[in-house]
Amino acid sequence: MATSCCNLRSNRLTRFLSPDQLQHLKDQMMWKTVEAGSPVFQAEDPAEFLFYIEQGCVKTMKTTSDGQEITFGLKGGGDLIGLADVLSDTVQTYGHSAVAFTDTLLGVIHKNDLDALLVQYPSLSLAFMQWMALEQRIMQTILRDIVLYGKPGALCSILIRLANSYGQPTDRGIRISLRLTNQELAHLIGATRESVNRVLCRLKSERVISLDHGHLVIHNMERLKDEARCEDCPLEVCVI
Repeated sequence: MATSCCNLRSNRLTRFLSPDQLQHLKDQMMWKTVEAGSPVFQAEDPAEFLFYIEQGCVKTMKTTSDGQEITFGLKGGGDLIGLADVLSDTVQTYGHSAVAFTDTLLGVIHKNDLDALLVQYPSLSLAFMQWMALEQRIMQTILRDIVLYGKPGALCSILIRLANSYGQPTDRGIRISLRLTNQELAHLIGATRESVNRVLCRLKSERVISLDHGHLVIHNMERLKDEARCEDCPLEVCVI
């Protein structure tokens, strides 16, 4: 895991798409604002649209049959949502749900328009493959941390990823711009709220982190790295 606190969200897609390619996509998009807490799409909805986050944050998640929630990611500006589902010939529905975590501006492109663009500009296909490969690696490393390093290690890993994705350097430390409840953090690692409470209380008592008006502030990144058994993943992988 990397230790930089830069916000990687504003330019993730431009790592794969040229300005012209991104503009070709945007030219085909409809734009909509989704209020915080409102669904972008639901699991099992027809996978007909690709979503581009211009501003804001979207939570991707799945609810089990017994009502338990697992959060896959908190996607921000410059991210795509639903790409793998829309491009699949065998999957006809979205495999997860997406909900606006904050007020969000989305660009929306229909599957048919996307298919036409891929025919007209074949280089987009390679860019999308590279994007999906990166997303797969991000998810693999998150699952690795959850399975191998226990809930404390997984939570410390998530805090590092949040800092890399939404961190703002301050005189006191790295302030995470998103406000997350302990329950929302628990959903990110498949834990209970109580277990997250215990780990956060310990980290606060040891002055590794603190709270600033509901925002987590990280004071000791090296300590988080030690607890997460950091493997120094590339920075673009160590995001949420």
